[in-house]
Amino acid sequence: MHRHRNGIVLFLLLGLLVAAASGVMLSTAQQASKIGYIDSDGLLDAYAQTLLPVVLNERDRLQSLFDEESAGLDDEAKQALFAEYERRLDEFSQGVERQMIQDVERVLAEVAKEAGVDVVFDARVVYYGGVDLTLEVAERLGLLEQSSGE
Repeated sequence: MHRHRNGIVLFLLLGLLVAAASGVMLSTAQQASKIGYIDSDGLLDAYAQTLLPVVLNERDRLQSLFDEESAGLDDEAKQALFAEYERRLDEFSQGVERQMIQDVERVLAEVAKEAGVDVVFDARVVYYGGVDLTLEVAERLGLLEQSSGE
């Protein structure tokens, strides 16, 4: 009987440990990260549209320079010069794109922090729940005024 009582005590202690561990896991689950999401394609497309005039102006500037420099050159030299100006435009466009992504990431980090969001996903992978941060990010990037004509 003494042995049986020790087994019951051990069983109760084990049960108590499992309950305590479950409480810790529940407490941790309740402190889980707050999830946010954005329509990254929509944001980047809208932002790119605002930067398109910058890229087009650079293209026009480079075209003018090419026209001046290529006057009087033979076809082979023109092709080489054209390739150089095309490379310059590509580098410029890539720089604009990098800056655009950095701007979106910076603004998104600010908005997420202010909203108490710890993790942000693209809207395509969030099927239920979460906090939509898209409009706030778009507003801070100045995209809403331009699309609504304000």
